[in-house]
Amino acid sequence: MSVQQTLERAVIGLALTGDPRVALDLDRVRPAHFADPRHGAVWGLIRAQEDAGRPTDAVTVAASLPRIPAGERVGIDDAYLLDCLHAAPSPAPVLAASYADRLIQAAGHRSLSTALIRAQQILDAVPDPVEADALIRAALDEAAPDTQAVGQLIGEGIDATINGIEQPGRLTPTPWTGINDRIGGWRPGALHVVGARPGAGKTILGLQAAYALAHHGPVAVSSLEMPRREVHTRLLAHAAQVPLGHLNGQGQPDGAEWDRIARAAGVLRNLPVSIDDRPDATVWDVASHARLLARRGPLAGVVVDYMQLMSTPRGEKRPRHEVVAEQSRRLKVLAGTLDCPVIALSQLNRASQGRADLRPSLADLRESGAIEQDADVVLLLHVPLEGGVPDQGRLDVLVAKNRHGTTGPVRLRRDGATATLDDLTWTPS
Repeated sequence: MSVQQTLERAVIGLALTGDPRVALDLDRVRPAHFADPRHGAVWGLIRAQEDAGRPTDAVTVAASLPRIPAGERVGIDDAYLLDCLHAAPSPAPVLAASYADRLIQAAGHRSLSTALIRAQQILDAVPDPVEADALIRAALDEAAPDTQAVGQLIGEGIDATINGIEQPGRLTPTPWTGINDRIGGWRPGALHVVGARPGAGKTILGLQAAYALAHHGPVAVSSLEMPRREVHTRLLAHAAQVPLGHLNGQGQPDGAEWDRIARAAGVLRNLPVSIDDRPDATVWDVASHARLLARRGPLAGVVVDYMQLMSTPRGEKRPRHEVVAEQSRRLKVLAGTLDCPVIALSQLNRASQGRADLRPSLADLRESGAIEQDADVVLLLHVPLEGGVPDQGRLDVLVAKNRHGTTGPVRLRRDGATATLDDLTWTPS
């Protein structure tokens, strides 16, 4: 019998003693920590017994063995449980914690070893080094052991919290006073979701946010909806305050506009904005692009336009809502890892179209409630009605979720011609 097999049987044996002091020390152990599937199945049964408030001594567990599916129960019988009980070290209450640590550490090593094998397989199979880098990083991130301490006494951390209060805030103001009054600004480590129906102005808001953030540091823009050239023209229209039509062939700039375009181009050339316009980018591509840019210095932000256009990995067979939930979680993790705000634009479903005022709600976030759950801030965009007709000169921004402040509406002036949103005093309709 291998050392690993002996260790796993010993941990099961410790649980079978039925000692509540031992159970507390083994609470961190999960079925996935066992290399032998039989051991994992028995541990799952033991945990189920605990969750139901039933004893976990050897006699009670033996009586419950039929609850393990027949296909997983091969080789698991009374004699097997007795062998595990004999393998338990003594005194059990003293040694349980160290045996649990050894088991979890062994599982971590196995997980990392498997991830390294997977990384080599990815390297052999994926010719694009950027895609391979993203997939390998994801595999290693999944396998990384959780080194965070579990729990902390208030006295051990309260001084650091107070010192943090005394430091200047790290929020980056948005370009709009009303939104800043609600959310304070773009928050490092936070996921900000901007939801809207097509044509409401989410791309205008996203690019204007990127333009402003770039004055504070590098910004990674993943534009899945429009090519790089179109992003350039929209940023030029905003920076130069020139109608977009004069930049995309629907007209010609006049002399004064050319002067403003030249000045704006000079500003844009020096802005650290990196644009990835691959229409088939995955969430791993978004993360890889941001990480590569972060090597030049701390990021001021990441903008994704828009979430539902992100592709799924080859061979993905999960339901769409599960895929979107995974993408949302990855963007939240990316914000924390890079310690910068992530602004993810999102399409809303058609539910709001059935309401008299067409106003969106959190329930309209398309395809996954996980987006609402993961987001720190949700901004919903709505073109208000004037006499029953959409007023394209205004935009309502509904702060529908805000973990760090208040919710409520903000009204902006919208100039679609120059792809610009400006402050506008809110007046009730």
